[in-house]
Amino acid sequence: MSFKKNKDTFNESSIISTINEIKSSNDSLLMDNFISEFTPFIKKEVIKFTKKPFEIENTFEFSVAVLAFKEAIDYYSENQHLSFLDFSSLLIRKRLLDYVKFSNGKKTFSISNFEKKHLHLIEQLHLPENKTSTIKSIPCYMK
Repeated sequence: MSFKKNKDTFNESSIISTINEIKSSNDSLLMDNFISEFTPFIKKEVIKFTKKPFEIENTFEFSVAVLAFKEAIDYYSENQHLSFLDFSSLLIRKRLLDYVKFSNGKKTFSISNFEKKHLHLIEQLHLPENKTSTIKSIPCYMK
């Protein structure tokens, strides 16, 4: 499978026929080859979004973009008023934006940093030796 390029655009009819074949046959090898063929396109979309052109293949953003491209294959219809590449570009940007919003919303911290910062609290913690004893209350010194 090779898509003929006309001034950096792919032949839309061959793309659509391949997408229809992927959908009708559920051929995972054909889908993998199709995605591999468009990896430079996917990379370009990720670079446009992240503004980071280095080692993009090893990022979560690239993984999100590949999954979005696969989703574009699954949901693309010829009845849409967009070409497949325009549709997949929009979907990739949407999924990357969702990923950034989701990942920024999660506050992560290292346990070792917590231990260093709140060592005095950890030292005051008394764990019972048996199930019948109680835990002493610990004053809260959190800032």
